[in-house]
Amino acid sequence: YTQDAFLGVVTENILKALRQSEYLCKRYQVVVANPPYMGSKGMNDALKRFAKNEYPESKSDLFAMFIERNLKMVIDNGLVGMITMHSWMFLSTYENLRTKLFENESILSMAHLGPRSFDSIGGEVVSTTAFIIERGFHPEKNGSYLRLVDGGSEDEKIVEFKEKKNQPFTIQSVEFKKIPGKPIAYWVSEEIRNVFESSTSVQEESQPRAGLSTGNNSLFLRYWYEVSASAIKPFGQSESLEKWVPHTKGGGFRKWYGNNDYILNWGKDGHDLINYPNSVIRNKDFYGLEGLSWGDVGASLPSFRYQESGYISNARGPMIYSNDLSLLGLLNSCVTAEILRTISPTLTFNVGEIAKIPVSSKLKENVKALEELVGKCVRIARVEWDSRENSREFKTSPLLSKTNSSVKTATEEWEAMILTRILEMADIEKQLNEIFIEKYGLKNIIFPNAPLSDITLFEEECPERKDEKLQIRRSAIIFQFISYAVGCMFGRYSLDVSSLILANKGDTAQDYLKQIPKPIFLPDEDNIIPVQDDEYFTDDIVGRFKEFLRVTFGTEGYEGNIAFIEESIGEDIRKYFVNDFYKDHIKRYKKRPIYWMFSSPKKSFNVLIYMHRYRSDTISTILNDYLRVFIGKLETEKVALNTVTISENASAREKTRATKDIDNIESKLKELKDYEKTLHDFAARKIDIDLDDGVKVNYLKFKEILAPIPGLDKDEE
Repeated sequence: YTQDAFLGVVTENILKALRQSEYLCKRYQVVVANPPYMGSKGMNDALKRFAKNEYPESKSDLFAMFIERNLKMVIDNGLVGMITMHSWMFLSTYENLRTKLFENESILSMAHLGPRSFDSIGGEVVSTTAFIIERGFHPEKNGSYLRLVDGGSEDEKIVEFKEKKNQPFTIQSVEFKKIPGKPIAYWVSEEIRNVFESSTSVQEESQPRAGLSTGNNSLFLRYWYEVSASAIKPFGQSESLEKWVPHTKGGGFRKWYGNNDYILNWGKDGHDLINYPNSVIRNKDFYGLEGLSWGDVGASLPSFRYQESGYISNARGPMIYSNDLSLLGLLNSCVTAEILRTISPTLTFNVGEIAKIPVSSKLKENVKALEELVGKCVRIARVEWDSRENSREFKTSPLLSKTNSSVKTATEEWEAMILTRILEMADIEKQLNEIFIEKYGLKNIIFPNAPLSDITLFEEECPERKDEKLQIRRSAIIFQFISYAVGCMFGRYSLDVSSLILANKGDTAQDYLKQIPKPIFLPDEDNIIPVQDDEYFTDDIVGRFKEFLRVTFGTEGYEGNIAFIEESIGEDIRKYFVNDFYKDHIKRYKKRPIYWMFSSPKKSFNVLIYMHRYRSDTISTILNDYLRVFIGKLETEKVALNTVTISENASAREKTRATKDIDNIESKLKELKDYEKTLHDFAARKIDIDLDDGVKVNYLKFKEILAPIPGLDKDEE
């Protein structure tokens, strides 16, 4: 070779090698992918290590790792087109990934599909997004975004796409940095983005903190009404370190006040809970302080409530430790609702998301007016919460709060009060919304409406509020009244004193008389009330209810009161007690009933007892003084009917009817004598109960002789 020829060959070989290395590098102009989905929980140890080391910003799921990998496979200014789950757009887990994208790449377009996008593969399960990213940072470029999350099926998404394809949201990726957490909230207006820039945050104005996790709710949590009332003391207000303290755990959607259902086992200063293997004790220094609570998951938006001092919070019921009522008003406002759709569109409202909510300095200009309005909301909600016996502060039936001539008058007055309170709350919430919208400069963005469907008052009495119309469910009011009456029969409540009376283990009628020597309505002596289809016993529940009605509303209008009650509930009062009362009680007490129905298999024999007054000889009393007496009465009735069948004076029709009744009695007797044997076995065992164990544990001890409760054996959440 000449020198020139040699150089030519070398150059050609070098170019070949470079071309080959380019092929081996797999650098493309375009990469298109529908990557696999696998969360870190599904990865084996080797894959987890690889993800952590190579893809620290996207390690939580394979699909997110593929976003990074695909961007490495394209040349500068190359394009990556993908369809993935939409979680990377919002979750804090992927905040570093989003930051990396905003600083190095450019999102050109996106079709945010949301759920139900692919009917053939179960699109309800996965919320998706399709997008194109250019490799290279071009801050001057606007991304184009279509919001297609509302369609209920694949076909509806297609229609939605055709309608919106020429009206996309356009925004530069750098704008997302203005929003805490940097979510890809492309639909958010410039005004709301500016709110974040010009405001402080909940984190800066207060102390939001996560609550504890017990690791075993069945062991450490109870509803407050399951245990002895004297065993419950607010945290920090008892030197004896009582076993049970009030516990906030989120609960359903309810604003301003309430959801105070739970208590926590904090005996021995929390020793057992703290040392339980799966428990997580967080922010102990804040226990017992007043603040604002909410449920962190389970609704389209969270609802915030004032929480008085003395509570320990749960992970499902975090707390903002602040007594600032204006902050509570902000959190329950339409402004916060809109902001949360920006920073937490995945419906999880943990402490991190709530801490980011912007708090405008302009609120200080109206702080007194805000606190006055919010204070009214809290008071209204508290009175409503305490009007039902599920509240620890319940005093008496609202139908007995005034002297009324009839149940009808009392019910109508309470119905009018319910409507007034709902409308009053709606008006106050609208006023609050108007103030917050004005202070945040969002008059053209958000409307201050407070729909009646969002007013969380009297939902049992007024469950349907369609087309902004209110209609009271009168039966709910009467059911509550009847439940209170049964409570008075057992001595849990009293017509003489507005508070719990017999609410501790082993309480008796004598304990009642020590507190109220001359009651106007006596509690049941032996804590056993028959619930039969006829009046076989003098202390029958229907007879006792009628006595209660005469005492509370007088004898003069008694017949009219019974007629009104039966019309309101849609059935005869005896049929209600036999067929429906216990169902209502189980529902009212969330499958943790405090009154227990001892019931034969076919419900021919039923008696109620009050759990707190149960004694080890209670079953023996049921057996001897009620079941065997009832069997004896049926046998006597059978003898009388047999006389009819052989009587020369009885008609053929009477004899036929008597024969059918005899068959029915014989069937009952067979059932009851089998039940008698079972009851005898339980009576001989003299089983004791410990209220601290809760209804579930204690009820299941007697499941063969008690009315069944579907789902009672399920684990606590």
